[in-house]
Amino acid sequence: MPKPIARKPSAMTPRRRFWTSVALALLAAFLLLLLCGGTAVWYFGFHNRGMNLELDAARIAEAETRMWQAYYTRDMQTLGLQLVSILREQFGLSYVTAALAGEELAKAAAVFARSREGYDQSVLPILESAYGRIHDAAGGDWNPKAVARAELDWWVARRTPGQDSAENVGRIIAGEYALLYGRTNPDIEEAGRLRAEAAALRDGGGQNADWPKIQSMLEDSYRVLIQGVTGRK
Repeated sequence: MPKPIARKPSAMTPRRRFWTSVALALLAAFLLLLLCGGTAVWYFGFHNRGMNLELDAARIAEAETRMWQAYYTRDMQTLGLQLVSILREQFGLSYVTAALAGEELAKAAAVFARSREGYDQSVLPILESAYGRIHDAAGGDWNPKAVARAELDWWVARRTPGQDSAENVGRIIAGEYALLYGRTNPDIEEAGRLRAEAAALRDGGGQNADWPKIQSMLEDSYRVLIQGVTGRK
């Protein structure tokens, strides 16, 4: 008898890996919350708390650093979990809303990574959908399409010679912050510059980048952003 043909296990797509990691995290969180009662499950799973003006700079910097590291190793599970964590911290989203918006943002980044033109047709609509979802859930007073445009603009600037300086990219990031928080000042401008410098350091080192320094720069960036948003030193 002929031997049966051995079938190779199908590779899991990035989107499937993203949702697998998020689903497992949600399941673990919900099982824990069930011990606290149904109200806790609803609150943390489906309740959107609104824009968070009191960010934890250390927490969000650590999550963003891990997300950047995961991007270079194509670890979509870690990337997905850290992105959900960032969205919950920055916009006060529920686990469910953060997962849905995070999947769209991850998709936008993946499309952008393999594109070199036509961003307005391929990437911008996905970003607009993601920020529209975030806007509706967070109850923001900002224009999601304008924020999506600013996000794409600094992505494009970072890969365009002559526009990729930390000063220019930081200016665009600060402009996005101004849209989100409805104000601008030297602290918010500094926050944009520091985040752009951290991104440049990441790009320069790739997988071997100085990750502790990058995380420290991101923490400084979010710390001064909080100062700029709240007015408290």
